[in-house]
Amino acid sequence: MNTIKLTGCTPNPLAFYLKALGILRLVAEQKDSTAKGCWRQDEFLLQTVLDDAELVEFFVSEYRPTPILVPWSGGDFFHVNRDLRPEELKAALGKCPTSSAVIEAFLGSATTRLEHYRTSLHETLRVMEAAGVLTKKDIEGSGGSQKRKKVELLQALRNHLSDDVVDWIDAAAIIAEDGFRPNNLLGSGGGSDGNSHFSDNFMQALWSVLPDFDWQRKKPLVSSGGVAFCPRTALAESLFARGANSAQLSGLSPVLFDPRRVGGPNSASGFGSSAASNPWDFILMVEGSCLFAGALAKKCGASRPGVAEFPFLLAASPVGAGSLGEAESQGKELWLPLWSSPTSHGELRELVGSARMESRRRAATCGTDAVQALTQYGVDRGIQRFERIGLFRGRIGGDNYFTTAGLGQFVVSRNRHADLLADFDPWLVSYRDKAKSERAPSSATRGLRQLEASIIEFCRQGEARRAQDVLVALGACEQAMARSMKWTAASFLRPVHPLSSRWLKDTDDGTAEFRLAACLASVWGRYGDLVIPLRQHLEPVKTWLKQGKLDVAWEEHAERNVVWHGGNVVAAMNAVMSRRLVLAMKAGAGSWMDHGRLFTSLSDVAAFIEGRIDQERFAELLWGLCLLDWSCVDFAFSHGPEVEMPGAAFALMKLCFAGTSVRGVSEIPLVPTIHQRAAVGDGATATQLASRRLRGSGLPPAVEQVHQQGEPARRTAASLLFPLSISDIQALARVVLRPEDATD
Repeated sequence: MNTIKLTGCTPNPLAFYLKALGILRLVAEQKDSTAKGCWRQDEFLLQTVLDDAELVEFFVSEYRPTPILVPWSGGDFFHVNRDLRPEELKAALGKCPTSSAVIEAFLGSATTRLEHYRTSLHETLRVMEAAGVLTKKDIEGSGGSQKRKKVELLQALRNHLSDDVVDWIDAAAIIAEDGFRPNNLLGSGGGSDGNSHFSDNFMQALWSVLPDFDWQRKKPLVSSGGVAFCPRTALAESLFARGANSAQLSGLSPVLFDPRRVGGPNSASGFGSSAASNPWDFILMVEGSCLFAGALAKKCGASRPGVAEFPFLLAASPVGAGSLGEAESQGKELWLPLWSSPTSHGELRELVGSARMESRRRAATCGTDAVQALTQYGVDRGIQRFERIGLFRGRIGGDNYFTTAGLGQFVVSRNRHADLLADFDPWLVSYRDKAKSERAPSSATRGLRQLEASIIEFCRQGEARRAQDVLVALGACEQAMARSMKWTAASFLRPVHPLSSRWLKDTDDGTAEFRLAACLASVWGRYGDLVIPLRQHLEPVKTWLKQGKLDVAWEEHAERNVVWHGGNVVAAMNAVMSRRLVLAMKAGAGSWMDHGRLFTSLSDVAAFIEGRIDQERFAELLWGLCLLDWSCVDFAFSHGPEVEMPGAAFALMKLCFAGTSVRGVSEIPLVPTIHQRAAVGDGATATQLASRRLRGSGLPPAVEQVHQQGEPARRTAASLLFPLSISDIQALARVVLRPEDATD
């Protein structure tokens, strides 16, 4: 066995990837059944008994082309004269014949290796006549009769043509319950994409390179560079990347496989260039596309209509597409498998034909789903990487597509942390569908883009910071829904279901911002018959326990409790504190009723009061962490020894809102004015009131007043929301209260 390095076959552009598949398929089917192929360092290696020269000779002299026929699109099959004698062929002089003339050129050929092509053309024309498809109008259009005719023609072709032609038909389109379904990988189902047509271009390319048509060419062909065109040189350039693109023919468009060859403005060093392509590139990539045969799959049981699914072809996720706009990101994306172990054509056919990406028993529908599926379960077929190619709507419009630059590679690896994503997977399916609609607010669309980008990065790296980014993005989506309730209600979107406590462990990056946000998110209080978590101050929701777990739904009349607004974090926290004081006074609470599932360290409180944290990141994390099911949290931060303490102003005020007994005093009556004065920056009055309240409760302070003003006072007022442990409350008491055995 020889190992031939096909340097002309690379994962990107799509044309060169399909070319590698086509070479392996043709060599294995027609020359060497033991041939195998694999990818190494972004190049395709072919293992075969042939050497380089024999491989070139095989394609030039022996290769039998697959009949690529598209009689359901275009008009080339409706004007063919099947009775032409060879001398009457309308072959153009010095250039490829076009439209129906190229079909006539094939019908007029006489070599053995084109016999199958000729037979298939004759049979196709006979089937069209029997099906009553005599003009283009019979199948073109949106009328019911045209649609039925197209489906009937496609079914008749599958019934009468050979297996290899059926493979091509299935790769181009399939018959679904609702009619003809094209494969976007092949334009409009193998049909036209602008002025290009797969069937025409394929036969024109063969006419240009096969010696079978030498007698039809009255003049030698000239390449786009103005030199004589040599089929062998063109093949060597296609296989081994030898030469300097001197083997391209003008007018031969690569359709959507290689946008570099389509031509147009700014496509060359000058102002523009015309379409040009190496005909062997086109031939081999179309041959390779036959492996991507479609299948009719059922979703959600037999009660749902069938949908057309093609291997590794998914809806595009608006992630990784560079400068592409939102409108362009509504296309498709193709995930091309790259394997490093030598694989036979039969094994590859089985891999591609049975390709299914599933995430949590649900078929992947977009790029983000594919990333999750590959991260959770990996691939048991020996695939190490996937090349991600975008297919976006072209300049012509309609259902036609063109390829963009590659969207990067994804390395397959197991990431156990990605199991966290199952918590909101059903919600994401619904949100993605609604956030992509034209009526969605821009904040919802931005939130989806941020969420999908963070999911992909988290699946790739699995770090706590990446998991944290997912939580932040999820909070941004929730915030977008809460601030556009009219759209949310019309879209029947539910709030994010409470997430498992694993998120708390897997997103802990050891920063003060995370600890503070987690502790604040865990706050809850009982006000009469109501248990109000902090989440209800961020968005209009109600929560309740259902079978031991927290559930959540939108609450129609909860706007009064929603006091958190974007902008100043300290002001928002003070608004929450004020609202909870109002609720406590209405409920007749004798003292502060709030508690926390987690306790904040005094060092972190000091950092907050002194302005040493990233408030924006803290607020983003708070929105995400409020989505957790705090009723099931059994986690605690392992705080080290306190290296610093917040000031006396915080200690005096926090003892008045301790939520627990202080030196045996179980209840310290609420004085909302203490917080109100500090919240407006008057720390001196607030601490004076706090000292009086403590003395009145039998807790004589050692400090009567602290002259704290402005922003530090407002941050101190906001920090009263943070829950503290009993030991930290006692530590504050030791700082600002007189010793229990001290005399006046």
